[in-house]
Amino acid sequence: VSELMDMVNCEYENTPGFVCNDIQNVDLIYFSTGGGKTETFLGCCMFAAFFDRIRGKENGVTAIIKYPLRLLAAQQLDRVLALTINANKVKNENNIGGDDFSVGFFTGSKNTPNKIDEKKKQDIESMTQESRNGVYRQIDICPKCKQPMDVFFDEGNWLLRHRCTNEACQYEPPIYIVDDEIYRYSPTFVISTIDKMANVGTSMGFKALFGQATNRCEKHGFIASGKRCNVPGCKCAIVGDIDRKDPVPTLSIQDEMH
Repeated sequence: VSELMDMVNCEYENTPGFVCNDIQNVDLIYFSTGGGKTETFLGCCMFAAFFDRIRGKENGVTAIIKYPLRLLAAQQLDRVLALTINANKVKNENNIGGDDFSVGFFTGSKNTPNKIDEKKKQDIESMTQESRNGVYRQIDICPKCKQPMDVFFDEGNWLLRHRCTNEACQYEPPIYIVDDEIYRYSPTFVISTIDKMANVGTSMGFKALFGQATNRCEKHGFIASGKRCNVPGCKCAIVGDIDRKDPVPTLSIQDEMH
């Protein structure tokens, strides 16, 4: 709760009577294991996501959550995704504008692909469902009906997606697991590892996460550089020079600093 005034300071910085903490000072607060640190920062993430939409930030990253190890990031993915799905329900029930909330799992090519080209697409589609799940599945159980999930390639949107195997459900959670997809769609919450942050100086796509994309394909998301969509065979119209509200990530969170 003590962080709320600081998080809304971006909109009310020069408002008479508005009081927040001195953001030039660092507060160090200690809690032992089980004290609720994760719940606290996830609460801040959800508050910031709703505040972003209400103040006119219709898309872009709200929080980058960084971990020192891929295993730690994977452990938190289910928790963040469950919160995101419920947040979307509240958002839509209350007619709050902007893109739906989504999650990006951004942990490197040893876990998920950096990019899917035509050859990679053919390789993925030639795999058996069991093999594809073994290599690419990040969410094992459907968040809605608790049945197993399958991974498939959605060629129309050029996405590697999860889908519930229950015929009565077939839910597709709002998660992106390919680096290029994360760059194109700038998900609300990016779960990452520290080493991926090195891409800020080497990847043209990475700058899209920090709000530097001003062109957008009508179907395939933001374009980090140039004015052409980089999805193979795309002939969709490009919306250029987008005026985006405060597209820089609102929160940067470092968890499990060892």
